[in-house]
Amino acid sequence: MGVIQLEEAIAMRPKSIKKFYEPMILFKVLTMKMLATATHSDLEEVWDLNDPKQLFEAFVNKLCYVCDNQKGDRGATITSFVVLQPDDTDTIQYVFACNQQTNTELQATEGFVEKLLKLIGNDERRKILLHHVLRNNRKRVRLLFQDLVRETSKCLTRCSIDLEQNRESVQDLLHDMIRVLPDDEDILTDEEPIYLSGCDRMMKALEKFEKSPASETIIQMSRDIRARGHNSSNDCWPEMLHAVKRILAYPSSIRFFKEAHAAFPELFEEFQISFLPSSIPLAKSQICRAKSYQAEGIVNRMTRKMEHYEKFKKLVSDLQLFNLDDRIRAEYEKDSFRPFVHSEAHLHGWLGNTPGGFSEARFFRGWRYIGSSKPTCKLCHYYFQEHGSGVGHRICHSNLYPCWRLPDVPVSAGTAGEQDRQVIYDRIIQRVRKDAFDIIGKKAAPKYRMHDSNTFSARMPFEDHLSTTASDLDDVSSLLGNLDINE
Repeated sequence: MGVIQLEEAIAMRPKSIKKFYEPMILFKVLTMKMLATATHSDLEEVWDLNDPKQLFEAFVNKLCYVCDNQKGDRGATITSFVVLQPDDTDTIQYVFACNQQTNTELQATEGFVEKLLKLIGNDERRKILLHHVLRNNRKRVRLLFQDLVRETSKCLTRCSIDLEQNRESVQDLLHDMIRVLPDDEDILTDEEPIYLSGCDRMMKALEKFEKSPASETIIQMSRDIRARGHNSSNDCWPEMLHAVKRILAYPSSIRFFKEAHAAFPELFEEFQISFLPSSIPLAKSQICRAKSYQAEGIVNRMTRKMEHYEKFKKLVSDLQLFNLDDRIRAEYEKDSFRPFVHSEAHLHGWLGNTPGGFSEARFFRGWRYIGSSKPTCKLCHYYFQEHGSGVGHRICHSNLYPCWRLPDVPVSAGTAGEQDRQVIYDRIIQRVRKDAFDIIGKKAAPKYRMHDSNTFSARMPFEDHLSTTASDLDDVSSLLGNLDINE
């Protein structure tokens, strides 16, 4: 079906936009100062694959993951899907959105997904499916491979320092892995057969690594390191493990696709794919004003409660020794600070302003769910909660990204739509203010993750049969998060 044409949007009042970002920027700057005391944010996604709804949700998330084919770039390719099946048709409708992609790039993703769904529906071999996915994800795979080689080499040199028990077995494991990993030129080449062959060797090496008893030592050590908080942010052990798990998420995704085909064959028979154009980022002139650069003025506009104001006023005064106002200005003036609608919120906003809205009858089997290639950020989580539509989403990774904005309201929604947006706007801004007050009042410690993707994503064992025990699923406990609030 291609691109879905979106209506002209009702603009927010300029004053409201500027007011929205002031507490977010202050919160980020204050938390940056407190990162030494921050704790890692635990994610725990537990999937009961005996439950058809949970299997479906896992499938949608995996579909999103294999479309998110670039690392970094402010999460430009982060992807979300919703699966619809209105009562009056047998055709499944896949609708997706990406954070920041051109229509040409979105059309390429549409073509990739169409071929993938057809391959799954034809019950093609896993290797054919995996190679199709690896072609689409070449840029990300290359970066993950480079991360893996770099961090594994660091870990090998650190064994004698970091390990008291099982040192030799871990050293042997790392030596073996480096020895059997493909050469750089195999993964980095533009020659597709060589690249795919190199990926096959890499997957086999990492599957062997994962099955080794010595890997349990590395996993436990990585958990312990992450539990230390922000000071562990650049440690090689959890970084190596994160690269291993992210690469192995590709063959794992194929296993989910196979299980979804067995459980829901209709998903791969008659279907249509369409996408939303990515949102237009806000211009710098829309985001801040001269007085947005002064912390004291922001505090004055954040609360009328004297006890809160006095605490913030003292903190602001103390932190001026650390150039607080300069830090605020620096955040506002980052080239990357142009807020856009995140993909899952973009889909949610579109659903709410199209026929059928959030009615269960509109969704496949009535399962109201928007999947995503990564766990949900704090502001998207607040948006879904405060909207109250009942549409499910992935667990929140706790990072607050100021480079975020509310979904557009189309002109056809009229005054009622504008008022509804204002209600959600007010609720979200109050929650951000409360987060800031809780940290300053020491009622809560800041929590962040180095990676907003899971180290342990939902997975299946390497055997051909499906196991649904909790120990077989990587999402049971995603404890290897770290601390980061960078875009």
